[in-house]
Amino acid sequence: MSLTLARTAEILGAYGCNKPQTIGQWFWRRVERGHPMDCWPWQGYRQPNGYGSLHWEPGSKKSEYAHRVAWLISGRSLVPGLVVMHVCDNPPCCNPAHLRQDTYSANTQDAIIKGRYYQHLQTQTHCKYGHLLMRTRKTSHCPECEKRRSAEWYQRKNRR
Repeated sequence: MSLTLARTAEILGAYGCNKPQTIGQWFWRRVERGHPMDCWPWQGYRQPNGYGSLHWEPGSKKSEYAHRVAWLISGRSLVPGLVVMHVCDNPPCCNPAHLRQDTYSANTQDAIIKGRYYQHLQTQTHCKYGHLLMRTRKTSHCPECEKRRSAEWYQRKNRR
């Protein structure tokens, strides 16, 4: 289900935040806000890639990026097909002034220009077992290792 301000209110209501004005209060308490031009880092859980993350659905493992929630709480809407990207290139930043919406490809181009896009894939030619990697537009993979993993999976499956 897509994240909307109404859905955010519904989910936070399940946590006891029933008043619409408390949605922002609940969120911004978890952000280190400073000067309007500075980055405002998310103080909650951060994923290994550095992006702030919140668990929304009570009892579920579904999560949402903190900067997307900041975008919504600041009164903006999420346009289908567009991503919320950081102008500041600081993944935990939740400052709405540092966020903008653009296409996935524009976000990728921005990352490539700034040298942040799959840097390890640009230089890696072989997997850790020495097999030649197969490149696709977004990733590299090892066909030999994939065959081995697939065969091992089928063997485990058939033993049951």
